[in-house]
Amino acid sequence: MGKSSYMTRGEVAALLHVSESTFDRMRSDGRWDVEPAMWGGLRLYYLKSDVLEWMRRHRHGYQA
Repeated sequence: MGKSSYMTRGEVAALLHVSESTFDRMRSDGRWDVEPAMWGGLRLYYLKSDVLEWMRRHRHGYQA
């Protein structure tokens, strides 16, 4: 993940141990409720602290 404060869609999916398409389904059906930042058109980035907070809130499990 490097030292960046931001994570790509692929990095988030890898951290959650799901495929990018499963992560996209999580986003579309509301299981993933973290708002992305968008730079350079369609590329989505997530603030790492927001991702870690989501994981903390869902540490007892989520349905991937």
